Amino acid sequence: MILNPDIEYIVHCSEEGKTIGPISRKHAHIPEVRKILCHKTVGAMVYNLKTHQWGIQQKLSKATGKTMWDISVGGHCTYEEIDDNYQEISFEETLKKESFEEIGKSIKINDSLSSETGFILDTQLYKNSYNNEFLALGVIFTDNTIIEPQDGEVLNFKWMTSKELYQFMEKEVITDTLKDFFPAIEEKVQEKLSEL
Repeated sequence: MILNPDIEYIVHCSEEGKTIGPISRKHAHIPEVRKILCHKTVGAMVYNLKTHQWGIQQKLSKATGKTMWDISVGGHCTYEEIDDNYQEISFEETLKKESFEEIGKSIKINDSLSSETGFILDTQLYKNSYNNEFLALGVIFTDNTIIEPQDGEVLNFKWMTSKELYQFMEKEVITDTLKDFFPAIEEKVQEKLSEL
């Protein structure tokens, strides 16, 4: 596959998650296009195993220009050049990449219940008036509160228990992603913790 190295390509897919091919991120995010064409993304929450708290990040919304609170880690599945060939990066590899870029955590994937481990919990279509994404929901387990953002997008980071986070979400400016997916992630994490 030949792609322009100066363009960021994300994974265009069907609404069932079947890969179609690369699409430029810029093109995929044109409002009229975004409503029609689906692409793969990852959204995850960080859960502290010692304090039983969730981490959320504050960032500047590219869509609205407002400062908003969001899930801990999120990003697009992309195409990356590997051995002179462009390859689709999986949900798991995207979770690893975004975890390091956004919160400075180098994680293992699907290893065991230990600190700095990430899991993909579920995949589903996330479609509303603004988004049309095939989203992988994930969790990153940690046992410390050290956050060291690498990409400059994270303005602030907070740790809260589930109860505190639900109360916080009622009064603060938050993204649809946090509102729509924290309850599902919380439920799946409780299931994961009971399995391990």
